[in-house]
Amino acid sequence: MSYIRTVSFIIAGCLLSLTTIGPAVHAAEPVVSNVQFNQRVDRTLLVDIYYDLYDADGDSMMVSVNVSNDSGASWDVPCLTLYGDIGPNIHAGTGKHILWDYGTDNPGFEWADCRIRVNASDLGINHETHSPYNYAILDWAENDWTDYKHIERLSRGDLVVVTAYFIWGNTTAEAMNVLGQIKALNPSCVLLGYLPAKNSKIAWENPNTPYPFTHAWWERTYPYWSFTTTGDTLMDWPGKAVINILDPDCREAMVTTIVEFHRASNNVFDGIFWDYFNNEIWIAPGVDVDGDPDLDGDGIPHVSDQDELQAWRDAQVSIVSAVRDSLGEDFIQFFNGQRAYGDSAFAALSDGVYYELFPTLFFPDPDMRTALDPNYEYNLFRTRNWPRSQNGGPYVILSHIGQNFFVDHLGEVTRLNLGDSYRAVGLLTDCYSSWNSHGSHTFGFTENDINLGAPLGPTVINGDVYTRDFEFGKVELTLTNGYYPNPHNYKIWVNGTIVEELAIPYHYP
Repeated sequence: MSYIRTVSFIIAGCLLSLTTIGPAVHAAEPVVSNVQFNQRVDRTLLVDIYYDLYDADGDSMMVSVNVSNDSGASWDVPCLTLYGDIGPNIHAGTGKHILWDYGTDNPGFEWADCRIRVNASDLGINHETHSPYNYAILDWAENDWTDYKHIERLSRGDLVVVTAYFIWGNTTAEAMNVLGQIKALNPSCVLLGYLPAKNSKIAWENPNTPYPFTHAWWERTYPYWSFTTTGDTLMDWPGKAVINILDPDCREAMVTTIVEFHRASNNVFDGIFWDYFNNEIWIAPGVDVDGDPDLDGDGIPHVSDQDELQAWRDAQVSIVSAVRDSLGEDFIQFFNGQRAYGDSAFAALSDGVYYELFPTLFFPDPDMRTALDPNYEYNLFRTRNWPRSQNGGPYVILSHIGQNFFVDHLGEVTRLNLGDSYRAVGLLTDCYSSWNSHGSHTFGFTENDINLGAPLGPTVINGDVYTRDFEFGKVELTLTNGYYPNPHNYKIWVNGTIVEELAIPYHYP
């Protein structure tokens, strides 16, 4: 039998509610103090955790526990079997007690320096840890940043994308220092600002907006709106005009605006999320455009004009290079769009790539089977390593806004959480997964955190079965038909216990 060797110190609790900045009013923060733990000496391997909890407002709180085996450098140790004053609806008091069944969660492990952190949230956010650190949150909505619960929720992601133009220059967001608050809760979180790479919203003409970046972008790029072969204004999405990035002055206007607002803001992004870079202009179905795109005005449709197509691709490289020249090599640039999926030289200019509508976009049928096929030229195991690594990447996100419902083994209609399914793929390929919030472009978070620790080696492929071992567990994925949305079954073990399984109609938890 193994035991935790405790050390004689008291660990201060982690305060996970937020301090008001600016004019907003927020309830008092909960306070965790006097955290102590001891392992019983009766060979049960049980650990008693004690703490005091205070909240001036008398709110009930969500309490969670994180465990470190490396003096607090990381908090990856599985901590699943907990009883007592843990979870939701915990009220203030002294001598709060949590019982941790360490032997069940970590059989056979022994560490010389274990540390325990107790978290309390009066906003109902569960701050359980997860590892590896490859969870992404994409929230492109126009948010109410006075909602501290939302800020705290975003802090749970390892990579978070929010819309830059809803934050830069916005009075509320600037006064609250939204990004600073997320970083205070999760210093290792990578924060990216979503920005358009090739268009401008027509509605941004209105100067009476709480988002000054939008009108500045419209005003500075309006002279470079593009046209079709018949002279119609070129639009690629409802309400969005394509700007002519072939023109160097257009590119300069774009980059100058981004750099200006980034440097002037209290909200400091780690980088930007470009939406998006393709090999050619794509126009969404249903957009009413007369004629064909014709950026250079020579009367030849864009898709048939090889010189124009090459100039389009060269312009994308120029934009990325200009931002890097202005904001430095350590400023992350993340690409959406299919060009980076199949162009290694272009992907190498990025720090990360977003696989939108994965795996139905780009990958030939059967789509998931192809994406994971080591013999396919653009498989994830290969392309995942194309972006740069110097800024903590590559950051490769797998995502889909679709939903899938099935009748489960209990005869109940169940929504398949594609984020959980893509997490299994991400653990095999070192990609990030994201969780869709009910069919919108606002992405949520898993309801089942998993602690596996670091991978112990590469993925092993044996026919249709893909396995990978981790410090605290194992992932096994078995391809079925290989087609989205139910391409595979999978199991995830943490220290010998299955913590997640999908084999439709069976699922756990």
